[in-house]
Parts: sequence; structure tokens; C-alpha cells
Amino acid sequence: MPSWYPNKKYASGSFFKEQAAFLNTHGFEVKVLMAEELHTKSYVFQKLKRVFQGKHNSLSTDFLIQKPEAYSFPVIIQKSWSDEKKLNEMDKAYLTAFKRLIKKLHWFPDIIHIQSMYKYGVSSYLIAEVYNIPLVVIEHSPFKLKRYKKVYQERIKKIFEISRKIAGVSHFHKACLSMVNTNKDVEVVWNLMDERMFSYPTYLKSDDLFIITTILRASSVKDPITFFDAILKFMELYDRARPLEVHVVGLSSLDELTKMKDIDENFISKYEKLHHILKFHSWLDRDNIKKLHQKSSVFVSTSIDEPYGVAVREAMLCGLPVISTRSGGPEDTITEDVGVLVEIGDVESIAMNLQAIYDRTLHFNAKQLRNRVISQSGRNAFLKRMEEFYDT
Repeated sequence: MPSWYPNKKYASGSFFKEQAAFLNTHGFEVKVLMAEELHTKSYVFQKLKRVFQGKHNSLSTDFLIQKPEAYSFPVIIQKSWSDEKKLNEMDKAYLTAFKRLIKKLHWFPDIIHIQSMYKYGVSSYLIAEVYNIPLVVIEHSPFKLKRYKKVYQERIKKIFEISRKIAGVSHFHKACLSMVNTNKDVEVVWNLMDERMFSYPTYLKSDDLFIITTILRASSVKDPITFFDAILKFMELYDRARPLEVHVVGLSSLDELTKMKDIDENFISKYEKLHHILKFHSWLDRDNIKKLHQKSSVFVSTSIDEPYGVAVREAMLCGLPVISTRSGGPEDTITEDVGVLVEIGDVESIAMNLQAIYDRTLHFNAKQLRNRVISQSGRNAFLKRMEEFYDT
């Protein structure tokens, strides 16, 4: 039971779907259940409107992306309601939907797995409590209990109490979760990294072009300013013996950074000398990200808070050297023999390491980079870990 999942409106949560699909074909029978939240100014009006349109409140496989079987159900939420009333409505909807699900399928789960507690986990956990089903939780969000409203904090504490197992996706993440309930033994379950989707090139990579790649968004958590400042600093060291390209995935232009808080649009002029080397990609699918990694020379991550670090590990699966900040999750996989860790915001260290990789005084074995990720969270490692985690 995820808190977000790929559907007809949003693509987020693809890794939840991939994990569910993988487990469903490797010894587990997986069903997905998640609310479709409908916000409205008037509950009564929306309810009547749906009746007249012939829309029912029953389970549907039309909203969530399928394989494995994924069921949604509509929950009408009036915007003016209190948080408590909104929660109560969601509670009732989840219990009703589960009752319909087991009746429809003539099926009953041995275990309930919540993927991330906020937002739907704080209601869906009630199914485990009411039906006395073992509950396990893997959290994925950057986790600080105080960031949630009090009513949700109490629900999260309750989930900690009744769950058989709770896990974070890195040791850093585990430490954050452990602060909620110091008596709870929090585990670590690394996300599935399907090595079939990413591979290093079988051909000899050209050394004529030096390509720096990053995946960013206009968010202070990703710290794009540190990245561009590091590129500026690298430009001061760079001897121009080889052409340079900097590929930025997740932004369409530098102008997007003006959306960030406390950023003056005039700051863009600071990076004017970078315009000729910057290549922006607002979005790339995985196949094109793989192709970009395969031709790149180095991947840079400047995140401030990274519970896991999927992008870092995807680059490593392609045999690409990584320079990453000590942002949490990447530290579980990156050691000095398979990459570079620097302090958050350390522009100088990022630039110096870029120069060392450019000069070939710092180099890494592509196969070793790839195998490091596979041994931790590749298909076989992930399956073995989930078999252990589901053993309650």
C-alpha cells in the first residue's frame, strides 16, 4: 500500500511499481491498493455529480498503472474540512476498499507492506490493525517527524508501535527514523537497482570529449547552486586540451532556478561563461539516461539530503565515476575505491576532483563500480533481502 504510485495523472512512484512487479514474478503474490484523492469545495456537490455521471465508488483498475494488479478507489475530500475530518474520511475509505477487495478477489493477504507512511500510510495501516495482519513499513521520504502536522505525527507514532518491521533505505535514513521511537529496531532495505536496465558500454569510450553529467531540479535540497559554482571553479583549472560538455537533466534552462526561494534572477549573469558548454534536458527516460551515462566521463551529485540516491547508483551501474556530497544515502555505497565523497556545499573539493578525473590522475574501474551496486541492491540481493524482511 503505497503513498504514491504511477497513475493516469502522475508518473511518480515508478520504483514502487517496479519493486511490486519484480516481487510478483519472484515468489510473491502482490496486490496494490491506493486511494484516488478527489479535492472539492463541496462534498455534497461532488458526490451528486459523480452519481449523475454514473461513477461509482467501487474498486477500479483504470486509474493506477497495471502489472501487478493495482486497485484504486475514489475518496472525496472537502478542502474546508479539518485535518481530523479528512483523516477520518480516508480511514473509512481504506477499510471499505479493503473489504471490497478481499470479497472481489476471494483473496486475503499474509502481510501488509506500506511504502512510505505519509500520506496514505497514516490511514491504510488501520487495515493491518483491524484485521490483525502483520504490518511492515519501508519509508522513502527524507524523514523528520516535526515536519508533519500533529495529527499525522500521532498516526506515524502508532504505525511504529504496531508494525512488525520498519526500515529506511540507508543507514543515514535509519538514524532519522530511529528518532521517532528509540525502542523500535529500524532496519535498512536498499531500493531495487535492476542491473538489466543500466550497463556500462561494451565499446571503448572516446577520450576526446570530457562530459560532466548531473540530475537536478530547482530545489534547495538538490543544491544546484553548488553544482554550477563547482563547474565555474573547474573552468578556472581546466586547460581546454579537450572539449567540455556539461549535461543537466531535470532543468530546461538556468532560468528555472529563479523559482527557488531567495534567488535573484540576476544571478544567472554569474554563469554567463558557462552557456556554451551547458546542455539541458528537462526530462529523459531511463534508456536515454543510460545512453548519457555511457558516454559521460563523470557524474556529480550535490544533494543536501538524499535518503537513498537512485541517480548516483544508476550512474555507477553504467561504470561512471561519481562525485557526491555526504548527503546520507550515497555514503552506503560510495567508498574511496569506487567514488568520491565531499562535504555538502564544498565547491572547491568538487572542482578539484573533477580536475583529477579530467587529468586521469584519479580513475576507477568501471566493472568494480557496477559490481558494488549489484552486490548491495541488484536483483538477487534485493530479492534475498525482501524474503528476510517479510519473514515476520
